[in-house]
Amino acid sequence: MAANKVYIKSIAHISAQLPLSDEWLSSPVVLRGDFVPACEPLYKDYISPMAARRMTPILKRALVTARAALGDKAVDAIITGTGLGSAACSEKLINAMIEEGESFSMPTQFMQSTHNTIGSLVAINSKCHAYNATYSQDGISAECALLDAFVQMKLAKIKNALVGVHDELPHGWLEVMKRGKITGNPSQVPASETSISMLLDTNCDGAKCEIAGIELAFNTSFDKMLSSLKGRLGMPQIDAVMTGKNGWEGHDKQYDELIDSLPGVPELHYKHISGESCAASSFGIYASALCLERGIAPASLQCGTNAGNTPVKSILLASASRQNKTLILLKSCD
Repeated sequence: MAANKVYIKSIAHISAQLPLSDEWLSSPVVLRGDFVPACEPLYKDYISPMAARRMTPILKRALVTARAALGDKAVDAIITGTGLGSAACSEKLINAMIEEGESFSMPTQFMQSTHNTIGSLVAINSKCHAYNATYSQDGISAECALLDAFVQMKLAKIKNALVGVHDELPHGWLEVMKRGKITGNPSQVPASETSISMLLDTNCDGAKCEIAGIELAFNTSFDKMLSSLKGRLGMPQIDAVMTGKNGWEGHDKQYDELIDSLPGVPELHYKHISGESCAASSFGIYASALCLERGIAPASLQCGTNAGNTPVKSILLASASRQNKTLILLKSCD
């Protein structure tokens, strides 16, 4: 690959926390119950009422976060990660067909039910008519979208990209998550909706952090992935490990094995703040980038009763979704 470095320039979120704000890093809202919906901003401040009435909630979230992350900047690519796409529209469409029959006409919900609708809307509004791709890979959709942008920028095919990760959780899918033990177990974090957009660039000016490396694998241990990552990057400094622990022992034990292989490295987590969803790992990227920008991992992200602010210049983000695993090494720009 070329010597280009890839940086996260800006990030915007709509989640269970205060939207379009970084206040959650020091004063997070406590998530309670089995499900916490996204905390919506006043969309009339960002989208005209006439346009907003034709959009589903996930489309409005994607558009607002994209505008917040982009500002006035033009991009070479729009890359979207979504595990479920416009799941609420799909659910309504299917239920209507079951009740009313196949002759029942719902053109708007049919058009908005595809996964590609999200990236298309962002492209139209940002006037980006270049590369546009959508990845739907369950809980690693965020990492697949990020890896696409990362590789293309490393190869100098593009200079920047808007990577968006968006998921909603209709009632039907919440029931599926509970049956699959993805959420709803004792001591497990609640399910929640997340929409995050991040601007990636090869220019380091004003960047939050650098994406140093990405490792994505199927049915492989974190130890083997870490060895592979170190083989490509040398022996990188790791000041902290950000894990996707969600409180379920059967899911979390794989992270414990990674932590045991890095003695003395502090452990961070984020799903107690973001909740669990297919898009949750994008919140981990967001949290890591903010920590590196400020040089401190706050107590709100620390594991353990004696947690305190920890200086960080590099964070290894670990995510696992079923048999899929990812490692992302993020470094400060200093």
